[in-house]
Amino acid sequence: MTVPLVEGARMATYQLSPTGSGRLRRLTAASGLVNENVLSRVALVTSLHDPAPIPTEVPPVGGKGKEIKGTTLLGRPGPASLMVAMIIRHREEEVSPGDLRTLIIGHWERGLKAINADAGGGSVVDRIAQDVLGKRAEDQGGLDGSATRDRVAAALGREFGRLPVEVRRLLAMVGRFDLGRARIAASRMIDEVNAGDGSARVSESQAMKVLNSWGLNRLGMTAADSETMRTIFGSRDGAGLNTLDKGSVHFLARLGLAVVLENDLGEEVALPSAQAAALGPESWLQ
Repeated sequence: MTVPLVEGARMATYQLSPTGSGRLRRLTAASGLVNENVLSRVALVTSLHDPAPIPTEVPPVGGKGKEIKGTTLLGRPGPASLMVAMIIRHREEEVSPGDLRTLIIGHWERGLKAINADAGGGSVVDRIAQDVLGKRAEDQGGLDGSATRDRVAAALGREFGRLPVEVRRLLAMVGRFDLGRARIAASRMIDEVNAGDGSARVSESQAMKVLNSWGLNRLGMTAADSETMRTIFGSRDGAGLNTLDKGSVHFLARLGLAVVLENDLGEEVALPSAQAAALGPESWLQ
């Protein structure tokens, strides 16, 4: 790679399709970002994780799409050199200046499409933070349900700030700590409460009425979750995972009500957590 190739990439202008431009605009706003270049670079790196090649035979999209200069899209010479090197390595063959421009646009478009689908129209920043924090928790040997709940509740606050924090925490558990599912539940809850003053505020008592109508308790547990917990609680040596609803077990573990261990036979079994064992059904039948 030569310096002129990098400088040429920085001096070029790049244009998205109208569809890509719409995605960039919406994702930037949902993520609380002022400038679109940060999210654009996230899109480039996201696309580079996909091993499928970007065709250079397809000409760059014209029309009325978003235009960004290379100095803005790729940044200063140092970061730009790294990005260009990554794009050329991904291509795995010689790249001309014209090819490079087409590749950059192609990765930009594909990355925006990927992160739009992953974020579900929400904040990309929150999604990345959630992934990083979740991975860190897994590396440390487990997931802390309270921390996960509060992270999802905080992410909901960006879009549903009118919902009190306790309601957002309930929604985090209703969504089983998944931000996308929690967002859907929040929209549905607001629609069902339908406050008459137009503010669409939802109190905790109103939220509980809606949750009860959905067949959920204060912990977001379904009837199936409760039955799974009864089985776990009533088992002396642990309930075998092959006899339980694995989705419920995972959710109960993240709530802090159950733990999964390996018994003397090398089988994975679910047991009530120390808290659940000490407090009994009152700790989860609420």
